[in-house]
Amino acid sequence: MRVPLILVVLSTSGSALAVWRDGLVLSDSVLFGLVVTLAALVLLLRNGLIDWLLRLARAPRWIVVDGSNVMHWDGNVPTLRVVTAVLQDLTARGFRPVVWFDANVGYKVSQRYMGPDALADVLRIPARQILVAPKGTPADPLLLAGAVDLGARVVTNDRLQDWVPQFPQIRQDGFLVRGGIVNGTPQLDLQGD
Repeated sequence: MRVPLILVVLSTSGSALAVWRDGLVLSDSVLFGLVVTLAALVLLLRNGLIDWLLRLARAPRWIVVDGSNVMHWDGNVPTLRVVTAVLQDLTARGFRPVVWFDANVGYKVSQRYMGPDALADVLRIPARQILVAPKGTPADPLLLAGAVDLGARVVTNDRLQDWVPQFPQIRQDGFLVRGGIVNGTPQLDLQGD
């Protein structure tokens, strides 16, 4: 795809130069530049430019949600209803959320262990976007590593200061997305969105 793209740039530049030199007169150099530009555009289309642009437009905007923190946002009582509302809000804004929970999430909301499949039924997102930290392992470093790998931000009110040496991104403006529930509606501080 690189060669046709170079041809488009060069032929368009040549055509522009010819028009600048000759004016809007249809000279041989202008006509030649237009023909080469058209041919290069056809090559670009045949080499998948449209598919590439569509894939680029559909690329997910990942965001990582600290589910164990977010579930306490409404009156400090753990509930998955809050997480569901935040996920719906993020999805409506064009994000693809990945949610991390500590291993005890199920015991906090239903007195039993809940893995990704059980949580997916409640949260209404695919189980592959839900991760539960192994028992005895805090979710924080896992969700931070995931966010860094995805180039994503983290929705949490946790300051995560213990993890700054490993993840200096925590100190970057906008990396941590603060929020809360106001009158039953998620309010997220998504700077720039």
